[in-house]
Amino acid sequence: MRLRGDRMCRAVVVAAIVMMLAPAVWAAPVDLGMASGSRAGHAWLVVPLPPDRVGTDEAGDIVAILAHTAPRRPDAPGGSAYGAAQIFRRLTQIPSSVAAIDQTLYLLFPPTDDDESARIRTVSALPTGIAEYWRQEPLGRYGVIPSPDGLDDVTELSELNGELVASDGSSSFVLRDNVWVVINTDHADAGNEIEIDRDGGVCVVRRGDGVVCDFDAPPGASLVAATVPAAHQRLVIAWIAPRFDADPDARGIVGDPLELAMVEVSLDTGRIWHEGAVNAVAPVAAQELRYLATGLVILMAAAIAILLKPAPDAGLAHLPAGTCLAPLGQRGLAWLIDVSLVSILASFITGVPLSKLVGPEILIGSEPGWTLLPSIAFLGLVYGVASEATAGRTIGKLLAGCWVTRVGVPETGGSKEAAKAPNLVALSPGLSASFVRNAVKWVLPPVAMLIVFDLSGRHRGDVLSRLAVVTSLTEEDPTGNDEEGIGPDSG
Repeated sequence: MRLRGDRMCRAVVVAAIVMMLAPAVWAAPVDLGMASGSRAGHAWLVVPLPPDRVGTDEAGDIVAILAHTAPRRPDAPGGSAYGAAQIFRRLTQIPSSVAAIDQTLYLLFPPTDDDESARIRTVSALPTGIAEYWRQEPLGRYGVIPSPDGLDDVTELSELNGELVASDGSSSFVLRDNVWVVINTDHADAGNEIEIDRDGGVCVVRRGDGVVCDFDAPPGASLVAATVPAAHQRLVIAWIAPRFDADPDARGIVGDPLELAMVEVSLDTGRIWHEGAVNAVAPVAAQELRYLATGLVILMAAAIAILLKPAPDAGLAHLPAGTCLAPLGQRGLAWLIDVSLVSILASFITGVPLSKLVGPEILIGSEPGWTLLPSIAFLGLVYGVASEATAGRTIGKLLAGCWVTRVGVPETGGSKEAAKAPNLVALSPGLSASFVRNAVKWVLPPVAMLIVFDLSGRHRGDVLSRLAVVTSLTEEDPTGNDEEGIGPDSG
């Protein structure tokens, strides 16, 4: 009856833990700076290429690039860094006007021989779960917006209170619910316009009658101001650095020896957040790939060495009397509880939500996910070694009804009953054996998972450390004494 009550107690505790973990595992903190009106708006750059850098593709000559800078969230985990930009399109025609609303850019292309009317096209930046990397929608083409019927020829696009405005110089229409509505043309705030004055290599940014900041730019460089939603107080100015100014160590956005340079400035305070070469955003940087490849090679070598190392006990497990190897289901439950507890602790310490472990960030080595993974492995190793070396079981094993014991312990002599149940102290895992077992379990989990295919019922960490995870054979105490059980908590 006592054991049956223990099982019911374990079931209640497991259910309580699952209920407590459910919201914590998947909850992610709200990214700072994403609310409307913050300084975290998207910025877009249409940068014409110098004549000697014009390229070609199947669509024609590439005369400009469309670059996107993600919202800046310096205080949030995984926030985009100042100075980072991502190429969205290579343009064969330079738009005559652009406007940005939230994460969507509207481009006005001038008439062509095939289309005598101006064309309004759209492209949006959608999050991928990777901090600085955004995907374009629609992919490989533009969205199409018909021009207003009341305008002979659209000459300018702008943004007003979060809505798209198209005008021909005399009339203006606003796009509301996909319908063009005529509006008053007197909506510009002339006293709040941004101007850039140049005196040689010094550029001065003015807003109305005041000076925001000044910065240095090559005298021959053509400056391009980014289109930023009006509610966001961030100005981005870019230019193509000539050959003698190109940074040979920079990650070029248009190719060496020309580099895209950029200045990011706060329109609120005039503070310059970034000045210099743009860091081109890619899903995986070259340096990150090298680190990832090196780490994978090291882990593969360690896994092969562990798998090929001969077992010290030839895989034979001599278990204490009254015990048997814990079934995979029981071990799996214990593992799930332990991993959940350690993961929540690691998430609390690092400040990284556990949702990062199931997103695309973890697949490409994004910083938040790869901060959390080593933390889980380290904390799990410490937790497993400390628990099993001292008590013979972790919290998960306690709730699942199993424990860790040594195997292959010789009989110590004495009575027949003592030979069947050797000294329990001698069966405790010990510090060194617990370390070997948990190192395989937490640092090389794929190697430990091979237990599914191992007929011995023990993973390589168990075999190399001469340990086994066991459970009682019967509901009654195998020694026949309710006060002294076989498990590690019997002492």
